Amino acid sequence: IQTGIEAEVQQQNDSMKIFFILLVLGFCILLTHCLLRLNFHFLPESIAVVFLGAAIGGIVKIMQTAGVGNWLAEEMLSPNTFFLMILPPIIFEAGYSLHKGNFFQNFGSILIFAVFGTLISALFVGGGLYLMGVAGIAYNLTLNECFAFGSLVSAVDPVATIAIFKALNVDPTLNMLVFGESILNDAVAIVLTNTFQALKADPKLATASSSTVFFMAVGDFLRMMFGSALLGVGIALISALISFLTHLFKKTPSLELGMMFIFAYVPYGLAESLKLSETSVFAYLGLAIFGFEHNFQPAFVIWSIILLLVGRGLNIYPLSWILNYFRETKITKRMQFIMWFSGLRGAICYVLSLHLELDSVEKRHVIITTSLIIVLFTILVLGGATLPVVKFLQIDDKRSFHRNLTLSKTEEMGQTIESDHISELTEEEYDEKYLRDDLHLRGFAYFDAKYLVPFFTRRITKRELIQNRSEMQRLTNKWYEEVRSRPSPSDEETEI
Repeated sequence: IQTGIEAEVQQQNDSMKIFFILLVLGFCILLTHCLLRLNFHFLPESIAVVFLGAAIGGIVKIMQTAGVGNWLAEEMLSPNTFFLMILPPIIFEAGYSLHKGNFFQNFGSILIFAVFGTLISALFVGGGLYLMGVAGIAYNLTLNECFAFGSLVSAVDPVATIAIFKALNVDPTLNMLVFGESILNDAVAIVLTNTFQALKADPKLATASSSTVFFMAVGDFLRMMFGSALLGVGIALISALISFLTHLFKKTPSLELGMMFIFAYVPYGLAESLKLSETSVFAYLGLAIFGFEHNFQPAFVIWSIILLLVGRGLNIYPLSWILNYFRETKITKRMQFIMWFSGLRGAICYVLSLHLELDSVEKRHVIITTSLIIVLFTILVLGGATLPVVKFLQIDDKRSFHRNLTLSKTEEMGQTIESDHISELTEEEYDEKYLRDDLHLRGFAYFDAKYLVPFFTRRITKRELIQNRSEMQRLTNKWYEEVRSRPSPSDEETEI
């Protein structure tokens, strides 16, 4: 435990880090606001924020060079901070906004692309870079380091692409295949990277059989995917049950809001920072341009990008060809091309490169620099070109382009959505809408509507609905009378 001057200095440093993070987030919010006010809809927010981060990082670097101040320590994003504080809310937001019907209808295909596709890409990139290094064409890394690097750069994060898909109203199957793959792909990339790191760190595991290593990796993936899913579902059900049983939130919205934050933070962190967390990640990608000591190896970077693109093709096209034998809705050639083109790298790739343990500092700098360049290249080049590519490939879909396009996730999330939420229906309306339609509800869907929803949620009665409407009408009339009874400024001037 630090005491005295050391504790005071540490407190000052921590305060400066918090201030710098809030400052970056504040600039991100202002930039997003300016994009919306200027109707600058064709630029995804993620790309704009990368440029903002680069600008802030450049200013910090100039300040350090001029001796004005040194904020390099504050702008560094530690891997632990990302994994524990920033990544969970991003995953929470992705799951919260997920269209469950389309996701589970395509779950088999999504799982194939996420697991086998990521494995194909990781092995192809890692093996190709190792052969290039042995031949003296690119920077030389060990076989284990190449496969670990191939695993971490196989994590796709198509944030800008998903925004474009929603703006252009592309095929729901294509949207869900790309979005669903990105959700599960992160877990696979993390497991593969950790597995190759464990092979290097653990001598016993390094001498183990291939089957042992394989089953260990499969076990880690299943534990990560199903364990986290069960944890999230369990906590959500407990939260709903407490809210249903204790009626203490009915007339105390502040307590309800506090309880919502608590139960959202238990599995994933502070859910209030969902969009800010994701925005800050792209800002830190820009900050990293000037914040780290880079080691740029042109041949290694170029071959990494080439192998990534080829590996993405070897992933998408053969697996799509196989899946089309079993799918009722086929994955067309256009969809396959867009899936290949939308293989953007993002925050997971960058932070895994920071987390990678290597023997020498030089190798670490090479990996971080290459990962950062790959992320920026895919976001700026591929992400920026996605809009014209999608327009060109879907040029016959006139309905998608005769409306105002917006690539702003903030604007889309802020729009009012009119929907009949289950909890807002009366008991009679719920029974009429969900339980009497036997043609559509079968199996688990009927069990969910018949037993789970009534048990874990509270539906208002018809009497409560009438009372609420009467109260709303009374308050509206009262407010209207108060407005009418107030003297207008012109009346006051006349009296004077």
